[in-house]
Amino acid sequence: MIVCRVDKVKGSTYELDPMFVDENGRRLSVIPEAIAMGTDTYSRGDLVWVGISERDYSDAIRGKRGNGSNQAKYDPSNAVIIGRV
Repeated sequence: MIVCRVDKVKGSTYELDPMFVDENGRRLSVIPEAIAMGTDTYSRGDLVWVGISERDYSDAIRGKRGNGSNQAKYDPSNAVIIGRV
């Protein structure tokens, strides 16, 4: 899990700015389309806990068994907001 700041609200998804840096001190890349767990909504500037799924969850959240189209493990495009910090 990581902590991110909500940068933009894009309908039912959120653009997130991770609050960490890599081993070279560079900011981590923006997460462009995270979904929120549950029914909570978030606003620009909120600090949130974010989990990154091991696999692409796009099939699973539609009730279909499968690994989605993205086969990369722990890809930031599979981010889920768990709650506020």
